[in-house]
Amino acid sequence: MLKAIETHYKGYRFRSRLEARWAVFFDHLNVPYEYEKEGYELGNGRRYLPDFWLPSLNTWLEIKAQLTRMDGSPQDSMKEFPEPSPELKLCESFRDAQNWPIALSVGAPGQERIWLFGWDERNDSLGTIISEYAWWCFSDHRATFHPNKGKTERVYLSGDFSTQIPWFIEEPRDHLYSVDEIEEAYETAKSARFEFGR
Repeated sequence: MLKAIETHYKGYRFRSRLEARWAVFFDHLNVPYEYEKEGYELGNGRRYLPDFWLPSLNTWLEIKAQLTRMDGSPQDSMKEFPEPSPELKLCESFRDAQNWPIALSVGAPGQERIWLFGWDERNDSLGTIISEYAWWCFSDHRATFHPNKGKTERVYLSGDFSTQIPWFIEEPRDHLYSVDEIEEAYETAKSARFEFGR
């Protein structure tokens, strides 16, 4: 198995080049982030340290190069229905253990697939939701997630079901979004060069 290259960027020591490229992506879009902000106890002796906290979205973000099967072998995350994986189960458990949604981004900038784990407001169900094809876009002058390709989802921010990400793409006005800025950020992240071992 290939070992990730620890990478230094903007004062952070990222565990992989992939995480550093996502930091470049956020910097290009002026999306503030905190890397490995704090760890959590999930119960049954399980501990978890999410990769990024995105304060402008009140959302956690976990970065993975690929999904694995429950036996640890790699699987294709781009399949419409990937097999159950430890990464997906971990994010679901983490969403249920605290007050903020978490997105799982698998792959390099511009080639990623994003799962968004939050809470559902449809029909006052106050239930949980997983949007399996979330994606980055630019709306109201901010980078944000579109919860799902092809359909409208409303996802709550917090466990008390009080607020939503205010610039989520969800109503007719939200057809006024752009992906041009996102494409530029993808290119910047892909072309970023880091010193070897730095």
